[in-house]
Amino acid sequence: MLGTLSMALGWTASLILAFALGPIALAWEPSPQEEESYRIRVAFPLSSTEEDRILRQLSEIANLPQTTGIPTVILEFRAASTKAQSDSNEETVGSGTSFVKALGLARWLTSVEGNRVRSVAYLPRSIRGHAVLIALGCKEIMMAPTATLGEANLNETSSDGTVKQAYRDINQARQLFPVAAIDSFLEAGSQLYQVELRSGGTKFVLAKELEELKDASEVLSENQIGLPGQSVVLPGKQLRGLRWITHLIQDPSELSQLLELKGIPKDPTSFEGPWTPAVFELRGNVTTRGTNQLLRAMEDATKKGANLLLFDIDSPGGAVEESIRLAQVIASLDSNKIRTVGFISGVARGDASLIPLACDSLYIAKESSLGGSGEATISVDDVVRLQPTLAQLAQATDRTIGEFEAPLSNQVEVFRYATPEGAQMWASATSIQKEGMGNWTKGEQLKVGEGLRSEQLLKLHWARAIRESREEAVSDYGVETLPDPLRSNPVELFVQRLAEQSWLPPLLITIGFFALIMELSTPGATLPGFVAAICFLLFFWMRFLNGTVEWLEVLLFVGGGVFIAIELFLLPGFGVFGFGGILMVFMGMILASQTFLWPTNAYQMNEMAWNMSQVAGACIGVFIGLFLLRNQLENLPFFRWLRLDPDDENREARLEREVLAHFDHLSGKTGITVTSCVPSGKAKIGDEVVNVLSDGILIEEGVEVRVVEVRGNTIVVTSLHR
Repeated sequence: MLGTLSMALGWTASLILAFALGPIALAWEPSPQEEESYRIRVAFPLSSTEEDRILRQLSEIANLPQTTGIPTVILEFRAASTKAQSDSNEETVGSGTSFVKALGLARWLTSVEGNRVRSVAYLPRSIRGHAVLIALGCKEIMMAPTATLGEANLNETSSDGTVKQAYRDINQARQLFPVAAIDSFLEAGSQLYQVELRSGGTKFVLAKELEELKDASEVLSENQIGLPGQSVVLPGKQLRGLRWITHLIQDPSELSQLLELKGIPKDPTSFEGPWTPAVFELRGNVTTRGTNQLLRAMEDATKKGANLLLFDIDSPGGAVEESIRLAQVIASLDSNKIRTVGFISGVARGDASLIPLACDSLYIAKESSLGGSGEATISVDDVVRLQPTLAQLAQATDRTIGEFEAPLSNQVEVFRYATPEGAQMWASATSIQKEGMGNWTKGEQLKVGEGLRSEQLLKLHWARAIRESREEAVSDYGVETLPDPLRSNPVELFVQRLAEQSWLPPLLITIGFFALIMELSTPGATLPGFVAAICFLLFFWMRFLNGTVEWLEVLLFVGGGVFIAIELFLLPGFGVFGFGGILMVFMGMILASQTFLWPTNAYQMNEMAWNMSQVAGACIGVFIGLFLLRNQLENLPFFRWLRLDPDDENREARLEREVLAHFDHLSGKTGITVTSCVPSGKAKIGDEVVNVLSDGILIEEGVEVRVVEVRGNTIVVTSLHR
């Protein structure tokens, strides 16, 4: 009795709570869980090692704790060798893959374990052979509009019942294609038709079944799918129109948007490894020497087992061909064995932008930028000439060609092009015309200006994330510490570090000129000359390693110094040789700090102004230092030994002994100049032709002068016609 009463009271309390809390319970909804997304590259032809790797990754993703929803796995179909793919006449993948390997992967995708993930086949280019079977095993298929699918039995003369039944079974699990379409992919020369039935509805049939329907008068209309007399191979645009695939995609950056993912799909790095990282720095201008050095370091690192290569970039570019060469090498690395990470810690201007874009993943510091005018002037014609190469880079990296064109030169107009089916890509009008894509509609223009900032790159999905350090850039790969940057020569690394200090070059110029003037003004001194030589050599060596010094700059500097010496020691006065020599020295030092002769863009204008200010500031510093030390220098302990210091009592006697001739008798007399006095020259005073010095004003030849002062053998004259 008591038990029955307790049960009744319990049910009554539950009902009361249900009615009281019902509105609250109905208003509450669980917060949506963010799904993880991964991107696995499937390289064809599929090898046993590749199949094992993919199955291992898929299995470990499927068995993750289901706390964040069903993970999305994008299987990206691509060629095993990027170079072989780019050299091939046909942009297809999948040929040569054995049926057994493809079936094993397709069966896993349609298994109970495979249904724990949202599998998406991403086909950026055409597929043939048994790669078709793997695509059929995915829950969704997304293709580029011009990519095609078909000829599953490409490398076999006939299709036996086992192969056909396996294809039908896999297709039955997903029901993406009609059975007749699957049969047409397997049977060479078969013809596929879309038939409107008199009884209503649409049916896809092969030629034999079509004849049977016609005999039964069931056909209202018919439409052949594919080209008459050829194997059934259908482009993505047509497949999407038939609703046999789920998405059309041209730009890989649209993956997240089309699949409604949270963030960019990440590589399943936690399921690979162990990772052996190597760090490479690209600082300053891109040069042939620096590129060769970096490529040698990359080769050495990969030979020693490095499989995660990080490129830390802060460069204004400077050599388009060298940047392309480095980008091509990076893009050609097999991403299933070696992963490349680009990290822009400063800027990647002009041609330097190609290098991080060629990497498998790109990270950028918060205050950094990509693109904009750089050290090299890149015109629209240059970009048009390079479009075939840029197209190869875009294909190898699964980017659109506009992603390479826009940062390379801000003179190129790049737009977002789209099709009615929703596919999008970045490209210039010229590249669109070359590809023959007349059905693309031009949209918004991408304005790079003086560089795309980190927030813009994230919005465009060109970069994965903002990272404050290169250690953070590889944290997604489970790597916590990084080794020191690799270079082939420690001495060059040390000098490169010095060259990165913006204050050092002008300081070297200042010290060099200061020491040189001391050498010229102090008889017998050799230490200042040695210091000047070391400063100038170090300055030019730093600039040489930075790729801005060639023979022109060296010849200008040395030739200018020779002309100044001729003017000072061989010719009277200071004229053409002296002025021209100073100008040559200044031009040599300015050009030694840049790769261009004359600025043609905003970056070069700023660079040349900065270089001129450095040289000018150094010269001003020299003159200020000489002025301040004019009377104090010889009293400093370090320089005291450089001078002769006779006592005052013997000074007059010494000067008297050193005078070889006396010209006191010419004081106050007049004469006429026989050469120009600038300020020294010659004049005829009475019957004597003597060396004279003007009193500060240039005196032309043939001008009457008067001797105003005689100091030993120095005769000072002034013009009578002022």
